[in-house]
Amino acid sequence: MSYIVNGGNAFADADALWYNFQDKLFEFVNEEQGSSAIIPATTDNRLDWDEVKEVLQGQKPISELGCN
Repeated sequence: MSYIVNGGNAFADADALWYNFQDKLFEFVNEEQGSSAIIPATTDNRLDWDEVKEVLQGQKPISELGCN
């Protein structure tokens, strides 16, 4: 939580890893005479980390995050 409160994005490295994995797998399959494609995600269900930070700092109520 401290990382998020201080302005970090907890998922930035995970996203970079995921996209790099997809790229490398795509390249490998196609170089080995296979056929592959990277299909873009149709949804992205992520919280607004600026709003999470405001909630954690007591500036907004948690009800404003839109979570159930």
